[in-house]
Amino acid sequence: MKKKILFVSSSIQFYENFLYETLTKLKNNNQVFIATNIKNKRFNFDNIHLKNINFSRSFNLIKDLLTSFQLASHIIKLKPDIIISSTPKGGLPTTLANFFFKIPRIHIFTGFMCSEKKTSLLNIFAKYTDTLIIKFSKKIYLDSKSQIDFLLKNNFPENKFCLIGKKGSMKGVNLIKFKHENANIQIKKNEYNISSKTLILLFLGRISPEKGIETYIESVKELAKEGFDIKGFIVGRDEKNILINYKAKNFDFNQYFRYFEYTDQPEFFFQLADIVLIPSSREGFCQVAIEASACEVPVVGFNVVGLRDSISHNETGYLVPYNDKIRFKKKIKLLLKDNNLRIKIGKQGREFVKKNYTQEEVINEFINQLEGDLQKLCK
Repeated sequence: MKKKILFVSSSIQFYENFLYETLTKLKNNNQVFIATNIKNKRFNFDNIHLKNINFSRSFNLIKDLLTSFQLASHIIKLKPDIIISSTPKGGLPTTLANFFFKIPRIHIFTGFMCSEKKTSLLNIFAKYTDTLIIKFSKKIYLDSKSQIDFLLKNNFPENKFCLIGKKGSMKGVNLIKFKHENANIQIKKNEYNISSKTLILLFLGRISPEKGIETYIESVKELAKEGFDIKGFIVGRDEKNILINYKAKNFDFNQYFRYFEYTDQPEFFFQLADIVLIPSSREGFCQVAIEASACEVPVVGFNVVGLRDSISHNETGYLVPYNDKIRFKKKIKLLLKDNNLRIKIGKQGREFVKKNYTQEEVINEFINQLEGDLQKLCK
């Protein structure tokens, strides 16, 4: 008999970006339901039942409680065999909503609300929240080994933890789609009035402080002022109006940067880029890093949870101590000055991805894990 699986996340983009291929396979042998905020839905979820719930992205006690009641009502009607929650803001309402039902639940961590680098009251509250999610889950999936190391270092119980696949990542990389493309690069650059000699430093992802957008902007501007012929490309949703506010105060923004609000073809920008910068303070597993590597683009980031798994230091790019902006710029300069080094690291990056993160293998491993745990937990 097919199992009823309820997936819960704060945003439909999580399923579009990370689990779409997995859900497509999983629905063949199970009934799949998703409860999430479906705003800005782009993909077709054929034979998957969607329930719109307006999760709040930031902490909001009243909204979070209302979301939990709405989710609890949905659980009562649906009567799922198992719940699979994900994202920090998806995990807490699910924990509260399922408190009295005690339906078996798996939680997928792709980053924590608490940070290894902060000691604020908000971070203490975030750690308590992560603790609740872990305590009331039957099993915890994590998409990078460094997340497991972080949890063990912070005295979380290890018996529930399970790394997705052999090396982490939820979907790996489609190597046919993400590949180096040398042809027509200058034609593409001409569209943006960029010289063949100008090197592109790419930031691709959510525009937010934890993704390090300020560090990125600061680094690109300083390097340009030092005489490097570069242009910053920023691609991602500006959910908190960070760039809008920045441009209002800094009228030279367009001199150094081009901003693209959204793309459903990230491979286009990776193929155009010369270096990808990821100055995040935290990640779950950094999909951007391995997609860039598959396109033979070197990556520079901070040595934090998640990036330690997706960037191989000195092989696919460079990891520097967190928030060490001097070393961060130093590694970027090293790559800017040496075309042969960029090519070498780029080719090593693609081999790294081929060895560890081919999409078909990663997804098949994940499906096998899920189906095995469904059988164990839904007895």
